[in-house]
Amino acid sequence: MSSSATVQPHGLATLADVEAFERAAPLEHRLPQSGVWTMLESAGERHADRPALSFLPNGDPAEPADTWTHAQLLVQCRQFANWLHAHGVEREDGVAVLLPNLPQTYFALFGSQAAAVACPISPTLGAAAMAGILVAGHCAVLVTEGPARNPALWQRACAAVAQVPAVRHVLAVGGGGPGMPADVDVHDFDLACAAQRGGRLDFVSTQDPQAPTARFHTGGTTGAPKLATHTQRNQVYLAWCMGELVDFGPHDVVLIGLPLFHVHAVIPLSMGPLSQGGHLVLLGPQGFRHAGVMQGFWRIVERFGATCFSAVPTVYAGLLQVDVAGARLDSLRVAFSGSAPLARQVAQDVQARTGLVILEGYGLTEGTCLSTLSPLRGPRRVGSIGLRLPYQAMKVARLDEHGRWLSDCAPGNTGSLLIQGPNVFAGYADATQTAAAFAAPGWLNTGDLGHCDAQGYFWISGRAKDLIKRSGHSIDPQGVEEALHADPAVALAAVVARPDSRAGEVPVAFVCLKPGATSDAAQLLASCRQRLGDPVATPVHLTILQQLPMTAVGKLDKVALRALAAADHQPQN
Repeated sequence: MSSSATVQPHGLATLADVEAFERAAPLEHRLPQSGVWTMLESAGERHADRPALSFLPNGDPAEPADTWTHAQLLVQCRQFANWLHAHGVEREDGVAVLLPNLPQTYFALFGSQAAAVACPISPTLGAAAMAGILVAGHCAVLVTEGPARNPALWQRACAAVAQVPAVRHVLAVGGGGPGMPADVDVHDFDLACAAQRGGRLDFVSTQDPQAPTARFHTGGTTGAPKLATHTQRNQVYLAWCMGELVDFGPHDVVLIGLPLFHVHAVIPLSMGPLSQGGHLVLLGPQGFRHAGVMQGFWRIVERFGATCFSAVPTVYAGLLQVDVAGARLDSLRVAFSGSAPLARQVAQDVQARTGLVILEGYGLTEGTCLSTLSPLRGPRRVGSIGLRLPYQAMKVARLDEHGRWLSDCAPGNTGSLLIQGPNVFAGYADATQTAAAFAAPGWLNTGDLGHCDAQGYFWISGRAKDLIKRSGHSIDPQGVEEALHADPAVALAAVVARPDSRAGEVPVAFVCLKPGATSDAAQLLASCRQRLGDPVATPVHLTILQQLPMTAVGKLDKVALRALAAADHQPQN
């Protein structure tokens, strides 16, 4: 970090502080290294004997944990990188990492970024979707779980690889088995790595900041997959920014319950702390999706003296149902929420029960995960996604029907959120998909609507595609969801559009209740209508479910809810 800086980044409390910090030194003088591997190796060597990674095999707060120091983690990652190099994997080849949250997931992700390009894939996908990502990611190698550990995943992996002749090697955690095409070499992941040198790399890792380092899947499960290509600079910047803004250090213990195929868990939540000598605790293969992890979460916090974690809003709503009595939580200093807006009532309830203040952030895969963050030591505004990151520009604009920039919006006016800066991705793996992502040269269209207030705080209104158009009125589902969450009986709520022959679309709601609550749909709709004071925005129908559908990363699955809303609707004659 430049000695000319007069404002320390973790003291950035206002937009004026951010601007002063930027004026004090150019970004190039602040970034520690040019490449991801160099950044991780440098930190690992400085903190060699400190714990870097602990793993709870079943997510049980009482079970023994497997632990690696920073030096030992580097050895594991170097061994995999050297294996890739020894088997002819080229610098821009893709290495698909198709794994749940295992220690080997980190070894494969970081090792592949030293030697090639990491390509994380969700283990929940079907074989056809996996195959599409393998092709789009230019993958020559696949790392997955073997049939003895995960027979269903192995079966889908075999079916996917059979469709992709470019895949030459498969490394299986727990050992391989039958089913792969005959011309594909199958290796035991741990044995293959153990045969390689771990003390140093057998090649020179790239120092080109513009070289690709990862391709993250960011599209849906149908049609051509979209893989966002991150450069070395994208990820080094974001890890540095996260580490500094949150004041990460060697004594931080960060709980990882989000899936490692998602950018949120890999870069800000893992690379950020590791680059500063921190300690990651991996909460079992399924993370927050495992009921035992949720039930034992506060005891895990106490056991490890956790200082930080991040979760999506649905996890926070679930943690409100877990008893915190008797658990010591004083080690926690910061928690994050992202991926979707956090309902104000949920945030207030978490703070009331635990004393924990949640920092909201915002970003997208094409922006290397993070674009704004509530200030750690500055004023926090409930419902706001915070201030823009240093050295990243962000604005609100009016766009035409083709998504092209027309004009900037004044403070307080709603429009499309655009970002520009060192976290903006290099483009999609399929270059033909890239141009449509930009509203103007260098300005990425996030696809989200929002506004910026006079003090520089950004506020999300929702996804442009999620707005409900009812008889010419645009309804923001987030506002309706806030009204539903304010009901003491509601644990979680979602509002989506349902096609309507007269109005075009109408809002419908889905909720699940808190344990022991007895409210019915009519009561919930009546209280929602009263809070909203807007009959147009009030849902025309409300369904109480035992559980709302979730995506693989724990977000509300609004695609599934829209399908459910349409299927349940009986058109009137």
